[in-house]
Amino acid sequence: LAVILQTVLSGFVEDETQPILSRVAVYKYYGTVSRTILTMFEITLGNWVPACRVLVDHVHESWMFFSLAHKFIIGFSIVSVIRG
Repeated sequence: LAVILQTVLSGFVEDETQPILSRVAVYKYYGTVSRTILTMFEITLGNWVPACRVLVDHVHESWMFFSLAHKFIIGFSIVSVIRG
């Protein structure tokens, strides 16, 4: 999932018509596969709002649905298994 997400967002990061501050903000969370994996781990177990907000504010509002779906499906499933 992280590889697909990073591949999709790499177009935005490389698009020179986008504002540089937006591209840097997205790169901080999703610029490489390793950064995206770390972001997905953070979304799953903890602070999902900053990673979601970067996508919503700088890329497109529809990324909110991806972030919420990931949190509800993956995040709550993993946490419920850990808790037992």
